[in-house]
Amino acid sequence: MTQKEIAKILGVSRSTVSLALNNYPKINKETRERILKVAKLLNYRPNVIAQNLVRGKTFTIGLMQPFPFSPFFVELTGRIHQLLRKRNYVCVSIDVGSEREFDETMEIFISRKVDGLICLISFLGAEDILRIKNENLRVVFYHENPEYPADIVAVNAYKAGSITVEHLIGLGHKKIGYIGKGIDESTDRRYTGFKDTIIRHNLPFNNKWIISGYGSFQTGFQGMGKLLSLKERPTAIIAHNDVVAIGAVSAVYQAGLKVPQDIAIVGFDNIENSKYLNVPLTTVEFPIEKIAKKLVEILFQKIENNKDNEKYRKFVFEPRLIIRKSCGYHLAKGSA
Repeated sequence: MTQKEIAKILGVSRSTVSLALNNYPKINKETRERILKVAKLLNYRPNVIAQNLVRGKTFTIGLMQPFPFSPFFVELTGRIHQLLRKRNYVCVSIDVGSEREFDETMEIFISRKVDGLICLISFLGAEDILRIKNENLRVVFYHENPEYPADIVAVNAYKAGSITVEHLIGLGHKKIGYIGKGIDESTDRRYTGFKDTIIRHNLPFNNKWIISGYGSFQTGFQGMGKLLSLKERPTAIIAHNDVVAIGAVSAVYQAGLKVPQDIAIVGFDNIENSKYLNVPLTTVEFPIEKIAKKLVEILFQKIENNKDNEKYRKFVFEPRLIIRKSCGYHLAKGSA
């Protein structure tokens, strides 16, 4: 059923039907009601694709999300989808885990003529970001480095890395290791914050206590296994995220040891599972709800203005330390 067929049945013009269906205020009330009644009886559905072509929009947003997925990004992308749906936009999500997949995804979004792009990929460098911008795509990034020439929402990951070390030092730890260091140290700002704070306090920095890897359970489990096998091992560990931390906790208990009595553990992200472990996880909160809202807000400022501002929009959230039992705070303070 089309608008033309509805117009023929009612003996009105097609333009009258179109105006009534789009709630144009100057259409006679009785005429509008007749048109809406017939449209409902005949199961009329608008041709959204055709309407969008007329408007010059696809009402589609591309979302590049990292692979492998972590619970943090599952929650973040889910919230972004909800916010876009409220604006009557469709969100097309594609997992990206390599430079090749990034290139392929870019081609998909360009060919689909998405109205905007939200990019959550942390391994992108300045050249990749400039490439996206050169395609004239309205884009906003969630990235740990807010210094890149783009519209970026970030969390102060450097500070997050630093406050975890400061907290553990305050609990008496001097031998602190790290599991899950990024392959490219220059883009891993939480690790850089960790390293600089260790050095600033003149604590031992032992490369054997630093385990590289991805943000996975396996990285945490295997990394902790390596550390526990050392003759001299750290008394506390900072994990790249909560997933790595949970893997590390599992390895400690498999070795017949306890957290935090034998080794303290701290993570990042404050995912839902972190507070429900047998020993609830001390972690650093990255505010997912606020990050999602800010990403969508900035993107739609660009879409509605139909141009990029000369000045980049940058918003950096502050991290918050969530103290639970895995760091040993309750033992240090003599509480249960």
